[in-house]
Amino acid sequence: MIKIIYILFCSLLFSSNILSSNQKDMQRVNDNLLILENKVFSYKIDDLKLFDTSQNKYEPRNFVAPQKFTTTTLEPLNRDMSLLESAHLLRRTIIGPTIEEINSISEVNTGQAVNYLLREISSPNPPGEWVNYPIPNYQDYSNEQIDSLFISWQNQQTELEYWWADNLFYHSTNITELMTLFWHDHFATSADVVIYPPAMYHQNKALRDNSIGNFKELITMMTFDPAMMIWLDNNQNSVGSINENFARELLELFTLGEGNYTQDDVTEAARSLTGYFTDGLNIFFVPDLFDNGEKTFLGQTGNFDAYDIIDIIFEQEQTAYFIAEKIYKYFIYEQPNEEIINELADILIENNYEIKPLMTTLLNSEHFFDENFYGSKYKDPVTHSIGALRQFSIDINQSIDYPYTLNEILRYVQFLGGQRLFYPPDVSGWPGYRYWINTYTLPWRKLYTNSLLDGAFGITIDPVSFAERIPNGLSDCNALLDYLYIYFYSIQPSQLTKDNLLDELLSGADPGEWHLIYYEGAEERFINVLERMMRLSEYQLK
Repeated sequence: MIKIIYILFCSLLFSSNILSSNQKDMQRVNDNLLILENKVFSYKIDDLKLFDTSQNKYEPRNFVAPQKFTTTTLEPLNRDMSLLESAHLLRRTIIGPTIEEINSISEVNTGQAVNYLLREISSPNPPGEWVNYPIPNYQDYSNEQIDSLFISWQNQQTELEYWWADNLFYHSTNITELMTLFWHDHFATSADVVIYPPAMYHQNKALRDNSIGNFKELITMMTFDPAMMIWLDNNQNSVGSINENFARELLELFTLGEGNYTQDDVTEAARSLTGYFTDGLNIFFVPDLFDNGEKTFLGQTGNFDAYDIIDIIFEQEQTAYFIAEKIYKYFIYEQPNEEIINELADILIENNYEIKPLMTTLLNSEHFFDENFYGSKYKDPVTHSIGALRQFSIDINQSIDYPYTLNEILRYVQFLGGQRLFYPPDVSGWPGYRYWINTYTLPWRKLYTNSLLDGAFGITIDPVSFAERIPNGLSDCNALLDYLYIYFYSIQPSQLTKDNLLDELLSGADPGEWHLIYYEGAEERFINVLERMMRLSEYQLK
């Protein structure tokens, strides 16, 4: 009895509305879900036909990142930053840093900048009241009512995608949204299986609210997260009918990594995770369905429950190393530096798995600002598409003279690029790295940025308003381009490329006489130069 009370207390502490229940309630929920199984939930995106996709036959390949040899350490910098360093820090922590953000961050030292990026901010308002709508009893619904319900869910899921895109666009120079995207990739859960949009919203909110919080608490939340329970079938895990899906991914993808546990550990963990089910919004615990027998997990034996399993996982030093390595690869480079990762793992253990001390140390280190890592990561489709809007101050919700909205265009180009919010390809998340760039996605990226600037999407860019935000940008062609090389690129283009861009901007004019406003044709040529700069390979990096 004490054991059951403890389970319920911890569940209420770490997850959403876990309720004591019985097999009758579980049967009712399962009956409801069976009704939905025969229905088709449409999560496909309409082909907007912005680009020619008919010849897309690219087969994804695995790429191994080359080793980068460096002697830099986690020693804190705490010194003033150059404009280039400010841009690098922001490119790795937010999406599409603007001129004003880069200039502002460059005026403080690295420690102050990192603290500002990691400061606590308020959560965004939900996309609608529907996120807390009660679960309907589908057995009381006619087929027509269920069809209507599915249409409303499809609309809500689309609204949820646009809502997150808005948050990524309107962020307040803070790491929260990018960390939320990191955790979404780590705990990859797809709406095409979960179906119920409120469950996807509440998971996203939990990831955001705890984005730089405690990793152990986040693992506990995800263990009892309705969307996760549906996605990885722990909803169907009970004594006498063990389902190992969630237990396996908990060990392999979320905490320890492949090769650091046995099949027996998976089975015993799954037994410890029995007794819970969800209707999509609430979590229920049925004592009769919990495996109350003795288990042996990672070398320890006892009558373990879900919380015991999590405790034992976090007693393993490998857990700290595993998540430290994943954070390193996301924010620094695909090829991990073992010495640095071991130090980061130690920081995690010393701070009881709080993520913020790790991020503070990493982002303020000489290793993070090592120029060997500038431009060593490829922009994912979300970063590329939304970042371009932010860099040109194109409001994501502005009206445009085009058959589709910007949000519809963004969702489409992200999908073509291989990344759609709330729809990771599988439980391992997006492959990332070179996967983002291939013979199809690169031309589509170029067409997308061209269309933003050349009016094809019905958007008008004011070159004068853009250039006057740059010091001497209206009258000094070299100052203008030198700033843009930092603004757009993590690594400098070749001197030949720079010379060609300058020649295109000047079109025979004397540099000393050039002026964006007063020199004939200068504004049109500047737009052409911007288009060309965003087509370069350097723009695909961060």
